[in-house]
Amino acid sequence: MSWQVIEPNRIEIKLQQKYSWFNNLASCQRISGLTGTLALLNGTNFISTNISIQGQCTNYDFYLQFLTLKNIKSLIYPSNTTIILAFPTAFWKNFIPGSPRCSLVTFINLTRRDDNKQINSSPITSMPAIITLPIGTRQIIRIPMIDIDRDIAECRWAINNSTYYYTPKMDECGGICQNLPNAQLITSSNLDNNCTLIVNISTVGYYAIAIQIEDFMPSAPYYPLSSIPLQFVIRGINDSCYSPTIIGQIDNGVTIIVSPNTAFSTSIIAKTGCNQTKIIKFSADMSPLGVISTSSITRHDSMTYSMVFTWTPTVNQIGTTQLYCTIAIDDDNRQSIQYCLNFVITEKTGE
Repeated sequence: MSWQVIEPNRIEIKLQQKYSWFNNLASCQRISGLTGTLALLNGTNFISTNISIQGQCTNYDFYLQFLTLKNIKSLIYPSNTTIILAFPTAFWKNFIPGSPRCSLVTFINLTRRDDNKQINSSPITSMPAIITLPIGTRQIIRIPMIDIDRDIAECRWAINNSTYYYTPKMDECGGICQNLPNAQLITSSNLDNNCTLIVNISTVGYYAIAIQIEDFMPSAPYYPLSSIPLQFVIRGINDSCYSPTIIGQIDNGVTIIVSPNTAFSTSIIAKTGCNQTKIIKFSADMSPLGVISTSSITRHDSMTYSMVFTWTPTVNQIGTTQLYCTIAIDDDNRQSIQYCLNFVITEKTGE
């Protein structure tokens, strides 16, 4: 879950939710019978809301049989309020270790900031619903996160007794709180927005990861302005073949300055991990707001493939940061580590 202020005078925010579900529908569609809603903390108790978790299907994975639903909803709240929304009613698949109970929590603070007197927007993040990794190898996973207000973004493990500004203790992760043995989560308290997960999967299976991402004013780096949940699954496999890698024309994770009404374009280049495989898909889990286009996949040799990503920022995005993330997938469903580009949109200056 994440949100962005779209009308500060009447405190209107755009809430975005994205959920993935194991399902054998065999196609991308809405899930019939899915009627869950978010819960809103009212004092010390949660009450039901009309904020549905149902959404439009954006992707279906035929190999792993899961689909992804995305929901965007405009909401209006009173000014100078703090809100906690939670989704505590789903269950994890039975092959994921830990308690099956699911819990996600987001903290929204609609008081005006001390530094610029504006309403805050949350950080933005993106990860594939399922990451496939070979067992017995140390893997370093960069978790992308940016903040459109240019605040400091940090990540931490979700916990089951978190407190936001004197609210009751909140369970942010249900039955999957830090349930992957020896996993490390590294972050930094400066503007480089570093969030790195280091894992070494020892056995074949599925493991759930639960993280909270928070933003801080540089002048007050100890009190989060907001908190959003990020939960995904790592799938450990026994495989002698390496996963694909994305090299690209531009280094992974760099920040690029772009101007409105000017097209940005770059080649996303991927290499397979084995001679007998080929790249069949580039899957974008996070794209900038605005017009997006990607080309078809081009094969350069037996192991190298590419596609072209093109985007034209708009005038109303001046002063914001945007994030583009993609992964390469081969024909045996191996995935690359996520490749991300950070964009800062600035007004054109004179020659």
